[in-house]
Amino acid sequence: MSELVEKLVVQGKIFYIYYVLAFLFFVLFVISLKNYKKDRDRIKSFVDRCASCKAVVIHPVVMEFSNKQLAKDGVNVIASMAGIPNVKETSNKTVRTKVKYMVDGKTIETEIQRCSGIRHPKVGSEIDIFYDPQLPQHAFGEDMRKFLLKGPLNQCIEMSAFSLLLFVLGLLFQIS
Repeated sequence: MSELVEKLVVQGKIFYIYYVLAFLFFVLFVISLKNYKKDRDRIKSFVDRCASCKAVVIHPVVMEFSNKQLAKDGVNVIASMAGIPNVKETSNKTVRTKVKYMVDGKTIETEIQRCSGIRHPKVGSEIDIFYDPQLPQHAFGEDMRKFLLKGPLNQCIEMSAFSLLLFVLGLLFQIS
């Protein structure tokens, strides 16, 4: 494979590499768009059925590096099998916060995800969250509502833009 790449570069036909990469990213775009269309209604119905409530912050930012992660991954697999979006996935855009709130007279203590770009609440302060009435321990911060709905769509847009960029670069290399 590397010999083919070297041969194309030496012959000045590097634009074929850009075209192939553009095609691969276009295929990834089509797959992500298909997945988005399939999951959009399920995620929207989940977000729409969630109820709003106030929660008390126990620990503003929870960072955990232990073997407990395996158990949490198992919970995420079960949640995905039940049709519940994975709101405990970590990324650089979100942060986990430990909260407690009341639902039907029961106190629930859980970790929620919320956007990391906003200021962190202090211990004991109240924040708005949304919880699933069917499974009250599944909750997320109020600011995550748009993130859950728009995240997969943003991935589709990024894939299409990258594919288009590679195609344009291939055209520019072919013209020059």
